[in-house]
Amino acid sequence: MSVLPVLSVMLTAANLATNAAKFHVVLLNTYFDSGRYEGGAGGVGPFEQTGFTLCNKDWSILTGATGGNSFRIIIDGNNHFDFALGWTNPEDGGFKAGVVESSNPEDGYNNATLEGGYVISRNIYCGKDEDGHVTNFQFHVSACPGQETLYVITQLRIN
Repeated sequence: MSVLPVLSVMLTAANLATNAAKFHVVLLNTYFDSGRYEGGAGGVGPFEQTGFTLCNKDWSILTGATGGNSFRIIIDGNNHFDFALGWTNPEDGGFKAGVVESSNPEDGYNNATLEGGYVISRNIYCGKDEDGHVTNFQFHVSACPGQETLYVITQLRIN
């Protein structure tokens, strides 16, 4: 089984999303328990980068930014992979991160833990590799909490 990088998302003052695959990644929805976007999130095109920032809500006290985003990787006209990322960067408390196979951003938030975690797609997808050979693959999404939370999506090739 080989690992191919697909997408990397970093939540910090200046968040960065990198899509290193031929698949489009679109933002489905956002859930905030606290905080707001300083600069809004969006999708990521093939081999592109995007960024967004989070901050306290206006006139809030000691809340930080906590919530989740849901995304869809569009594989083809009939297949997609939905996942939700959760994050907590509270003014007081621990940094948490989470990921779950879901189209509901609140599910990502509810799965955020101090340890982070990962999910492997339930479905196995079929496509062609860079040499045009038919290959099967799954998506692996990991979440690592911290002041600069890191989410990484990789494509696991299954031979």
